[in-house]
Amino acid sequence: MNQTAAQLISLALQTRRFGHCYVPVAIRRKMNGWQGETHANIKLTFRGWGRSLNTGGHKYKVHARYLDDTPVPTKVLEKI
Repeated sequence: MNQTAAQLISLALQTRRFGHCYVPVAIRRKMNGWQGETHANIKLTFRGWGRSLNTGGHKYKVHARYLDDTPVPTKVLEKI
């Protein structure tokens, strides 16, 4: 697993726990959020959400879906 996929899986779990997260600039520059990063048979994407935070940055939602577009269960993400 590459580092970007590992970070996106962690951020997907944060999104599920808190409703949103912050995607680091390095990841945002590496890829367009809608194109995503693929790991095994899971596609990880992100999109902007809400207004910018007072401390700088923006809110994002990271999504983990199988290639057939069904959501990946949280238990599966935690095991990866």
